[in-house]
Amino acid sequence: MRLTDIDGVAPYLSRINAEPRGLFAAVIQTRNGHYWTDKATVRFAPDGMVKASEAHQPTEQEQAAIKAGFAKAKLPEYRTLDRLPDRGERVIGSLPDRLQTARNEDRLFIFHGRKGEVLMLQERVEQDGGEKAYLPWTFWNDDKWRMAEGPDRMPLYGIQETDRFGIVWLHEGAKAARAMQRLREDPRALAAHPWGEDLEHVGHLAWCTGAPSPGRTDWKPLRNVERLTIVADNDELGLAAVPKIARHLKGVVWQVQFPKSFPAGFDMADPWPDGFGKLRFRECLHPATWATDLIPSDKKGGRSRVEVRQAFAGQFAHIATDDVFVHLDLGQEYKGRQAFNSSFRNFADAANIADPFLARPRRMFYSLGYRPGGGETIYPAGKAALNRWTAADLEPVDKPATPFLEFLAHLIPAEKERADLLRWLRTLACKVETRMSWSCLLIGDFGVGKSTLGWIAAHLVGQQNASFPSEKSLVSSFNEWTAYKRLAVIHEVHVTGHSRAVYQSLKSAITDDRLAVNRKYREEVTLENHLHVLACSNSLLALRLGKGDRRWFVPSLNDAHWGEANFRKLYVWLKAGPGLGAILHYLQTSDGLGWVEEGQHAPRTDLKATVEEESISDAERAVMDLAEGLAEYGKPACVLGNDMTVWLLNQRLHRPDGRILRKIFEQRCEVWPRKVQIGGRRERFVALNEAGWAEAIENKGDLTGLIVQPEALGII
Repeated sequence: MRLTDIDGVAPYLSRINAEPRGLFAAVIQTRNGHYWTDKATVRFAPDGMVKASEAHQPTEQEQAAIKAGFAKAKLPEYRTLDRLPDRGERVIGSLPDRLQTARNEDRLFIFHGRKGEVLMLQERVEQDGGEKAYLPWTFWNDDKWRMAEGPDRMPLYGIQETDRFGIVWLHEGAKAARAMQRLREDPRALAAHPWGEDLEHVGHLAWCTGAPSPGRTDWKPLRNVERLTIVADNDELGLAAVPKIARHLKGVVWQVQFPKSFPAGFDMADPWPDGFGKLRFRECLHPATWATDLIPSDKKGGRSRVEVRQAFAGQFAHIATDDVFVHLDLGQEYKGRQAFNSSFRNFADAANIADPFLARPRRMFYSLGYRPGGGETIYPAGKAALNRWTAADLEPVDKPATPFLEFLAHLIPAEKERADLLRWLRTLACKVETRMSWSCLLIGDFGVGKSTLGWIAAHLVGQQNASFPSEKSLVSSFNEWTAYKRLAVIHEVHVTGHSRAVYQSLKSAITDDRLAVNRKYREEVTLENHLHVLACSNSLLALRLGKGDRRWFVPSLNDAHWGEANFRKLYVWLKAGPGLGAILHYLQTSDGLGWVEEGQHAPRTDLKATVEEESISDAERAVMDLAEGLAEYGKPACVLGNDMTVWLLNQRLHRPDGRILRKIFEQRCEVWPRKVQIGGRRERFVALNEAGWAEAIENKGDLTGLIVQPEALGII
């Protein structure tokens, strides 16, 4: 028996253009692309009373005819198979031929309840034109399977997974959920999947009413699940279903959003798209917790008030000084109430959720801070700050790190220099609380592997703790790339007129204990500095290192290319194999490498000495010669800074920075400690040879008779 077999029902459903859905319901649908969307639902009580929207109510005559039809019809009753304990297994084991064929062809899905009872079967069929249909089958007390839904809302597929796993993913359709359950139980397939580590301890279930109609699903079994991730199909309807589902759930909800370049309609049962082997699960994860409840007014006719749910509020912190909302798991910042409200408007009953969020009791944070290894709350200036550091999402893997060591042996042939770099990497990855006093500069041809080493280092500290500034960023007045980071990877420092400025910018980032961070459209903040730098260049002149520089380790790199085949093998091991975990395990267990201690200077290398020599500008070389000539001049003498400037300009050279000028002369000569007036001019800088210094002291600072022009010192 079908719903339309009952007298009075068929004419009514035909008039309102509704289709039967089981024995007690019918739907009015509209087409939306490949999907049918439920526009309205009509329900029938066992006595024939119709419940429908005002536009689809039966007339008095139709209602009377339907009630009479139900009164004389002998309707079967829906049964779950736990209510047939003596025959349940036999019934599911002796299905009608059609369903048995679907089962043999792996096209049949069994829906269980929490106690293991069978609630429904779903048959997957391929229709004309290649479209797929999923047909519900339920069991009734006349011992028949009917292609019909049960009298209640549709069940979830795989609900028993919530008893086994604390983390569950909710898929759009049983096919994807069952595919992931099977993947989880297959160690080889799990290891080969790009998200294998994330899927290993996850339960998978599905809603089966489609993206347009999640409201027809019975969501009560998921109400108390603490953490759930929705994995809708990769299309607009799938994304639109997420907030509709989240509204029914009380716990923390996430959603997976695949890149736009993924195939339309992609789900987790489909083959992984080519070119996305390194796409990480976390990169596709977005918050999707429903934010609010509407609390009815106690007064008649009063307006409901908006209250923020605890599951939503617990994911965020508010920074009072900047009026910034921060997602505690993702680190995402939302500047101001407007940004916070607009970001979660689709997950709330009201346009303003910031104010009710701030009205809740909560932890107070006065600023943002950064302290690797610290807790969520730190006190850098005596007031509570939210620590933006989070540990790297990387677990050690007890496998040989041979591919990495072979790569490093080729890149840095000198054994001691390679050991120094490994020691630096080890400290960076394994002693997060240590701030080293030196950083790394890799100088070599394009394609030798400098950027590969930077990529590995960034993953060892956690990409959320790494920045990748451009050279333009390094000389900009905005230095946000230094904020809340432990590593800056600079892929290419070019030889430009900014070389000295780049060096000075990086000098502060490496040396200073605290950094003033200037951010666009934000107030300047001062933060603890825990930054290290790995900079790459193909030129000795990229950074103009001063003589005796102690901040940069400059190992000699192999100019010979390693070969595409070797790099390809390394990348497969890093991105699809145990590579990064194996490197971390190697660094953690290689005690012979030692550690870089705080305050230690960068190890000296032959290439570093060459870089320092090459970094001296023509003007600095001329001044060094001038200091040498003054020191060896046979009479007491001094040279005035203004005369030096004219002398350098005549050679089309610019006078070096005053600090550099003083440093050069102090190595061979003496520098007068204060400004003096000579011939009506104020002289800020005066250099004297040893004899000139003695005479100036004897003459009580009178330098008039000691002045010589640079040209008189025999310098060309």
